[in-house]
Amino acid sequence: MSKKNKKSIKSKDVLDVLDIIQNQTLISFKSSAELLRDAATSLIKKIDAEGSKGFYSMNNDCMRYSEATWRHSLRLCELRLLKADIEDQIRKNASSDSNNETAKDK
Repeated sequence: MSKKNKKSIKSKDVLDVLDIIQNQTLISFKSSAELLRDAATSLIKKIDAEGSKGFYSMNNDCMRYSEATWRHSLRLCELRLLKADIEDQIRKNASSDSNNETAKDK
């Protein structure tokens, strides 16, 4: 197997792993967003029903779910940027390899 083929296989493997991580993070992101929605809906119902006479938690789940949702969003953003950087590097390496081969042929 040539050196060029080894590079492309490794790059493809890395991109495949990034796709898997992105999909897993997306599932967690959706779950966190749904939990946040449900907690906020429940809280709104309680506010409507009990008003200022209700007993409210000092540690409402909305904070935990919103932080988790934000973290998943950040991770997806970072993974997307990382994937774009890797793809750019692969293109640069491929073009430099083809330029090197062209120079050798001359």
